[in-house]
Amino acid sequence: MAAAVAHGGPQVSDDRRRALLRAALRLLHRWLDTWNGIGLSQIADGEWRCYFMGENTLLAPQGYGVAPTPWRAVQRAAWAVILMRWPPRRRLG
Repeated sequence: MAAAVAHGGPQVSDDRRRALLRAALRLLHRWLDTWNGIGLSQIADGEWRCYFMGENTLLAPQGYGVAPTPWRAVQRAAWAVILMRWPPRRRLG
């Protein structure tokens, strides 16, 4: 079963398109699992730590997360920041 591309290009089957998307997502996932960015470190095999610092680095992190994969640790740290700041506070002035 082939699906025509809107711009008149070659026809690619839905199965082929799905396979290419899965391959691309696997590569992206593998790349994200090896990222050692700022605030992300590997504690032990299968244990990653992520933290988001605020404006003052001498204070405690605003978000912190530990998980078996880097991307999950980042998600947990991000949710910690979001939940800490919810509901949004009105600023005066």
